[in-house]
Amino acid sequence: MVEALRLRRRAKTTLLITKFFLKEDEAKITIPQKVARFTARRPRACLSVVLVFSVIMSFIAFHFGDFDITADNKGWRSRGTLIANREMQNDVILRMRQKLFEDTDGSAWYDVENTVVRGYVLLEDRDEGINSDGEDQEGESGESRNLRSLQSLFDGCDAKKYYGNILAKSSNLYATYKTEAKSQTPSKSILEPDALFEICEAEAATHATLEENGVCGGCTSSNQCLPPHSLILVLKLHLNLDLDMSCSELKERYTESVQESFTNELVECTQEILENFDPTTRSYGETTKCPILFLPSLVDTEFGVDGNSFLRHSSSYYVTYEIAKEDLYEVRPLYAYTDESIVTAAYDTLSEDQNDIYIDSVLMTDMALALGSLTITVLAMGIHTRSVWLTTIGVLQIILSVPLSYFVYYFIVGLKFFPFLNFIGVFVAAALGADDVFVAVDKWKNARLENPSSSTQDIAAIALPDAAAAMLLTTSTTAVAFFATTICPVTPILCFALFCGLMIMFNYFLNILLVFPALCLYD
Repeated sequence: MVEALRLRRRAKTTLLITKFFLKEDEAKITIPQKVARFTARRPRACLSVVLVFSVIMSFIAFHFGDFDITADNKGWRSRGTLIANREMQNDVILRMRQKLFEDTDGSAWYDVENTVVRGYVLLEDRDEGINSDGEDQEGESGESRNLRSLQSLFDGCDAKKYYGNILAKSSNLYATYKTEAKSQTPSKSILEPDALFEICEAEAATHATLEENGVCGGCTSSNQCLPPHSLILVLKLHLNLDLDMSCSELKERYTESVQESFTNELVECTQEILENFDPTTRSYGETTKCPILFLPSLVDTEFGVDGNSFLRHSSSYYVTYEIAKEDLYEVRPLYAYTDESIVTAAYDTLSEDQNDIYIDSVLMTDMALALGSLTITVLAMGIHTRSVWLTTIGVLQIILSVPLSYFVYYFIVGLKFFPFLNFIGVFVAAALGADDVFVAVDKWKNARLENPSSSTQDIAAIALPDAAAAMLLTTSTTAVAFFATTICPVTPILCFALFCGLMIMFNYFLNILLVFPALCLYD
């Protein structure tokens, strides 16, 4: 009996000592190890909760966050910068200039100062006050009085298209010319015979191409188009020549005396316009010294100033505003260019439709290459992990980092502008996300190789803190670099830097919350 009591006391003492040392061991376990063991004990629950939460937040971000990728190539969408704000003010004043000019009680200025205008006015939206025939709604312009004498020269075409602001329509094709484009000190003027001849040849060939493909207008016949508005047309009218005259014949008629008189007339015309120009109404009234159909856009800003007769830049306008921009773009490879020995030519519409369509086509090619790079990343993850399960979770981690970052970007930071540049950051996140998966898998496999008989909880307690610390170094340095870029005042760059930094952070968190439970299940 006494021996039994002695044995019972000894067992109780041993139990108390064991519990004491167990508590001491538990006290030495760090918080990351406790989190790892908790995750390893309930991997399915942890994985399910994180997935459900991420999907809900992603739905809120995309559905209520007005997610829209803005592929803007016009330049003035650099919101928030000083130059963008000034351009916005300029656009508002342009739209309101007539009311502001006639304002007597200050109401127009009050509206401008107190009415919030969102977005930026595109060029095509400035065609206000112009009717479909190209006349100003306040009445026939002074130049229109020449229509009676001009109309007979344009058989089957409407010469009225040359008046009003029809030529300023944003979808009209225009060609710009520059002499000796690569020279800092050009010696050739566009008004010299050789330069005019090159422009004439290119203009005639482009006009013929547009007519053949039915992508120009101004005439009743479907295979005929109004001649382009340019210095060539002004010169022919100045010399009372046939509008169908060839460029070679025009060059012969363009003698030295004709060149001198034509140049002098253009200089006098430009000087008159400069003297009469009213910046408030942006008009220069009636002109008495200008040749028929002359517009200031046919010469550059330095021409005529202080008697300057050297002209380096000019343009040609083709009446194409009624043609679909896609149809016009299809004949783009057929445009005629100069041989660039004297004059260099470039084509686009006033709203840069040709450039936008080209950029969109290039983007599609780039997208295919980008998808190819993502495919290679997924394959690399599959080869490295040798597990479809781990590869799937790794890809899911990268995908979910995008909407979760957008949630913070839109709802917490408050940025509403999402430029296309942000989308490029997805590939940065994909690369770093895959790298995090590689680190997590390698740490787990190394821990398992060193402790083949240990439990999943023990392996998690070893691998998770080690991997989390290693990934934290690369994540923090990369994210800080992107966040530091947000000091840039150019808004698209600021948005890109912030969005990339957020995606890198969420890649790190999701790697711990998704990949490690998946590794526990995999083990």
